[in-house]
Amino acid sequence: MSRENVEIVRSLADAVQRGDSAAALSILDVDVEWHDQAAIPGAEVHRGREAVRRHFEQWFDAWEEIEYTPEELLDEDDRVLVVIRRRGKGKGSGVEVSDQVIHVYTVRDEKIVRFEGFSDKQEAFAAAGLTE
Repeated sequence: MSRENVEIVRSLADAVQRGDSAAALSILDVDVEWHDQAAIPGAEVHRGREAVRRHFEQWFDAWEEIEYTPEELLDEDDRVLVVIRRRGKGKGSGVEVSDQVIHVYTVRDEKIVRFEGFSDKQEAFAAAGLTE
């Protein structure tokens, strides 16, 4: 396992979980590509740190509470795959959500250069070059 890449992804997750957007953004490459999970309404690709910052603000503003708990972490070359249990409560609706999502990060030169979100584990594993 590429300990360095795994630690970079963990640092991002820790920063996001504690709401430290400056620390989270500093882990991203200036030209990062952030691909939303296709199942999210209005999913798109956010290019660059500033676009990701705006995306973070909108995403977290929609939740009264949101928690991401890593369940499995694998890496292959420059990619790190994280299977996550996501739990949250919508701010406007009060609807509670509990699901599994899979995040695939590409790390180069100690920065995250690409993020892809998935709801399908097989698609995520294929994107990361892994087999279940």
